[in-house]
Amino acid sequence: MTSSDYFSLFALPRKLEIDLEELERRFYDLSRRHHPDFFMSAAPDEQARALERSALINRAYRTLRDPISRMEYLIDIEGGGDAAIQPKAPMDLLEEILALQEMLTEAKN
Repeated sequence: MTSSDYFSLFALPRKLEIDLEELERRFYDLSRRHHPDFFMSAAPDEQARALERSALINRAYRTLRDPISRMEYLIDIEGGGDAAIQPKAPMDLLEEILALQEMLTEAKN
């Protein structure tokens, strides 16, 4: 199990708005398949890999289920986490962020 990012780990599109029910369903599916308890009789190196996979799945789920963490993660993986690097976010992501900011401003008024 290798994944370039948390979104691809769960086979979800890389966007701010995701289907949380689908995320949860995929999380439980991956958790069941890669839980370290199923590797108790495996070799020690395979047990260690199972523990690493399980930790990755849990970390990815916690990040993506929280909207703020998801946004920070998206910014980071799109190149915006380092001030010396100009962000290369896709235009549709930027448009989505702007639309959300406008909705928040309108809701506050």
